[in-house]
Amino acid sequence: QFGGAPVGSRSFSLKPGEEQQATFAYRTSAAGYLEARLNSRDAFPQDDRAVVELPSEKPLRVVVYTNEPALLKPLIATKSQVEAVFETPAKYDPQVKADIVILDRFAPASRPRASSIWIEPPASGSPIVVKGTRSGVKLDSWRTDTPLGAGLRTKDVQLASAEVFTLAPGDIPVAESAKGPLIVARPGTPKIVVLGFHPVK
Repeated sequence: QFGGAPVGSRSFSLKPGEEQQATFAYRTSAAGYLEARLNSRDAFPQDDRAVVELPSEKPLRVVVYTNEPALLKPLIATKSQVEAVFETPAKYDPQVKADIVILDRFAPASRPRASSIWIEPPASGSPIVVKGTRSGVKLDSWRTDTPLGAGLRTKDVQLASAEVFTLAPGDIPVAESAKGPLIVARPGTPKIVVLGFHPVK
C-alpha cells in the first residue's frame, strides 16, 4: 500500500523453509508511507509487515543560459525529474533561483550562487584554469574511482577540439586525455563542474 491505498498484490505458496521473492514497481513524487504486508497466518506475525516513509520528490530546477537551446533541450528538458528554463546569456542573473545553472560557452562577470555546470567556458572567465585548447583530442579514460565517473565506460572518443584544464587542490578529474583533464569537478558550496567539450557537438 501507499498512503493507505492498495498499489499491488501477489499470491504465492511457500513450503516450510522455502524462500521466494516478489517485486513491485510503483512511481510517485508525493511523500507517504509505503507498506508491504504478508496476509499470512503464521506463528510469528511480527515480521509480516514493513513500512518505509518516502520523502516527496521535487523536480530539479535547472536554468540553462545558451544561444543554442536546441542542442541541450533533448538532454535536459525531456527528463520528468527536471524543470528546465532556457535563457540567453544576455539575460544572465547570478541570483537566479535554481538548483543547477548551466552556462553554455560563456563566462559571466560574476559566478552563479547556485551549483553550476560550465560547458567550454572562455579561458579568461573559467572557474577552473584552462591550460589550453587542443585539436584532435582523444578522451582516454573516465575516473571510475569517483562517484562522478563510476559506470562510465566510453573510451577512445575523438574530439575535434577540447579545453584541457589545470587541477587545483581539491579538484576531482572526471574525464582525462593524454593532454590532461577534460572534465573537472570542484566540490564545495556551490559545486562546480566544467566540461572542456560540448556533450552534443
